[in-house]
Amino acid sequence: MNRFSLLVSALLSFGLSSAGIVSAGPQPDKIELGMVAPLTGDFAPYGRHIQEGIELAQSELEKKGLSTHLIAEDGCLPAQVRSALAKLTAVDRISALVGSYCVIGMVASESALESTKTVGFQTSGGTKEILGAGDYLFTTAAKTTDEASALAELAYHKLKLRSAAVLYLTTQWGEEFNQAFAERFKALGGTITGVATNPIGQNDFRTELVKLRTGHPDALVIVHLASTLGIAIKQAREVGHNGQLFGTTDGEEKSVMDQGGKSTEGLLLLAPEPKEETEQMKTFAKSFVARYGHEPHPLARHSYDAAMMATTALTECKMDRECAKAWLYRVKDYRGASGSFSINADGGTSRSFVAKIVRNGQFVRAE
Repeated sequence: MNRFSLLVSALLSFGLSSAGIVSAGPQPDKIELGMVAPLTGDFAPYGRHIQEGIELAQSELEKKGLSTHLIAEDGCLPAQVRSALAKLTAVDRISALVGSYCVIGMVASESALESTKTVGFQTSGGTKEILGAGDYLFTTAAKTTDEASALAELAYHKLKLRSAAVLYLTTQWGEEFNQAFAERFKALGGTITGVATNPIGQNDFRTELVKLRTGHPDALVIVHLASTLGIAIKQAREVGHNGQLFGTTDGEEKSVMDQGGKSTEGLLLLAPEPKEETEQMKTFAKSFVARYGHEPHPLARHSYDAAMMATTALTECKMDRECAKAWLYRVKDYRGASGSFSINADGGTSRSFVAKIVRNGQFVRAE
């Protein structure tokens, strides 16, 4: 059996079904992959998680006889991502973008993928703008509106909370999360007592938090990331927010606890995970811990799945980019590192969620 047949056999057994098979043909010696994510600054932990997932996928592909090369670019803001994507697509001539993080940058830069017919994956949440950006952009992460609505239902139905305030990051992601949470919470009968926002780079939230406290909300939803989320949580407690604190999926990060300390105890968020881990999820976690010495972040799971699917699509399509795009849209019931999912017509996925809470400095599943 040649290396291509081994690869297809292995990946189909891992989880691809009904995506369509293209007969084996000459394959490149090495497939060029790209990623654009923050590798420095406040959000650098997320870039590391994404890169770890991709690199583990590369090692697994290498075992099957397929060689890949990753070019990682540092970027988050629109100008940074636009410049990085232009380099990756026009100079490095990557075959696929298998990791990206900042919605604010990708929305402004996606045209580089479309014009070069380069399949790409947004590794973090799928906002409406991401899902509508172009036919070549996909995501394996949960839709932002789905997560925000599910969080509103958790707050209202499970925790019996009736009022909430929201502090969010001034980006498309933050604005969409705030809007979806507020709409669902109010539709259920809840009240939004106040809303405040902060731009990227502003890491003192006391003024906004004091204003939000005057509404005496039962809950405070903080739509921020990494160390800035930890800072906001600590400051929220310091200015007198004693109610339930909520974060978002990406809040499941060590830097949150490092900055927030004991103030993070009781923080609740939703993780896009099935209630029961699949065998593929367990196998991935075992390999990940053996390689890196720590548990995988959800972003590592998503970037691993993105790298495996994009590389498989290109290989099966003999590097034909339009074929690879069509192949990805036909992926159904993929059993990957992040769980089982299908690619929808908008390039996104539909996910279930489990609640997680910080107890003794660790995120654990909430009862």
